Amino acid sequence: MEPRLEYSLESPLRASYDVTMKVAIIAPPVSLTPVSVFPRHPPLLAAQLAATVRNSGAEVVVLDAFQENLSVSDTVSAVLAESPDAVVIMPNDVARETPAAITGAISSGFRRAGGSAVLIAAGVGNIKWMRELVTEVPCLDGAVVGDPEEAVPELLGAIAAGAAWQDMPFVVTGTLPSKQVRPAVLKHLDTLPIPAWDLVGLDKYVVLAHRKLRGIEYPIFASRGCYWNRCTFCQDLACVKSPDYRMRSPEAVVSEMEAAATTYGAKHFLFHDGVFPNSVRWLERFANAVDASGLQCTWFCMARADGVTPEKLRLMKRAGCKNMCYGLESGSEQLLRDMDKGQTLEQARDAVRWTKAAGIEVSATFVFGFPGETVEMASRTIEFAVELDVDYAQFMLVKWHHIPELGLSPGSFSEEWELTQYDYRGMVFVPSSYGSLSRLKFVRSYAFARFYLRPSFFLKVASKIGSLNDLRRFAQGGATLVSAMLNK
Repeated sequence: MEPRLEYSLESPLRASYDVTMKVAIIAPPVSLTPVSVFPRHPPLLAAQLAATVRNSGAEVVVLDAFQENLSVSDTVSAVLAESPDAVVIMPNDVARETPAAITGAISSGFRRAGGSAVLIAAGVGNIKWMRELVTEVPCLDGAVVGDPEEAVPELLGAIAAGAAWQDMPFVVTGTLPSKQVRPAVLKHLDTLPIPAWDLVGLDKYVVLAHRKLRGIEYPIFASRGCYWNRCTFCQDLACVKSPDYRMRSPEAVVSEMEAAATTYGAKHFLFHDGVFPNSVRWLERFANAVDASGLQCTWFCMARADGVTPEKLRLMKRAGCKNMCYGLESGSEQLLRDMDKGQTLEQARDAVRWTKAAGIEVSATFVFGFPGETVEMASRTIEFAVELDVDYAQFMLVKWHHIPELGLSPGSFSEEWELTQYDYRGMVFVPSSYGSLSRLKFVRSYAFARFYLRPSFFLKVASKIGSLNDLRRFAQGGATLVSAMLNK
């Protein structure tokens, strides 16, 4: 068992009721069939919820079925062995959601095996999706919509006290399908305790093989939601859509980083924010807090190209930022407008140039298969990535949880919910210009080859090799790249 982190700032968040029960929190398998190549992310959502439920008086166990390579039946057996009073099924941090097929298989298997605990799904904010989930999975007793850290302890406390819980405004049940639901929103993020990593074991996780030699990459967040919140294809929009954008105080973030460095020896931090805070005042306070702490750290974050300036990037570099990832998506202005991306190709060029000038590595994501895309547009996207010459590029297929409510161009949906190294889970839309899903996947494979098999990229990598460990790391990264080219 890992040591428990101590938090230097007061964390008053707790339920109105004492949660006098044993609670099993599940980060479920991401597929009904084994998945071996996908990176293993520590279950931040589950660990964060575990901390607040434990602070409310419950005995808590966390089961990361994906990390443990458990099948659905193995997951059910592991949960039954704990004899919990309540089971909370969370979205997996990799797949971003838990489909009805997996939730249903776990829930029905648990009931068939004699499990009598209350079964709750939590961790997402899409009311429509959660209504469908409790309808499709009748074994679920209910689902919590919105931020779970305050809502789930309230629900569990009411159950433990024998009080009514089905009428809570953030609860969806199959027995009250027309009930008005209001997502739970945690306004003050500084009230959250440190995630319960002592229940998980951070040293088991390697996000990507070529980053293993960095040691623990500590998962953390500085904000929730997205200040743009409009991109039509975004998985976060579909899964954890937030009504507003909220930030932790910079001092709270740095306090957790200090605790992680002391307890786990963490030197590198992965910010899980959909978009990192970009207020100049926030960044100034953050850089000052890092300086005052004496932390020797590096960190990664995601940002929007329209939200950075040279001044902001200099502050981020000063605070330890090593790599920033921009969702640039396409080399077509028309597609960016259709996506409601809210940024232009010129803004992308500026952001990449400024980030390089600040001494920060640049990663970028690009997508294929958005409705209306042609093969010629895809070609422009690939050449745009080459033009920008970012340090690392990810090429993904657009995935959908549900058929989107937008005017679709000719094409068809593929129901395969395949997970590969550089894709999220979901249905694939194949624009008619591609002709087939296999051709769409070929374009994605070609994008990886066109970007990474350039002599200039190999020279850039060679310039970064300063030790045998660096050589091993890039060799492992090359193996990961080959898997991506092969759509694995």
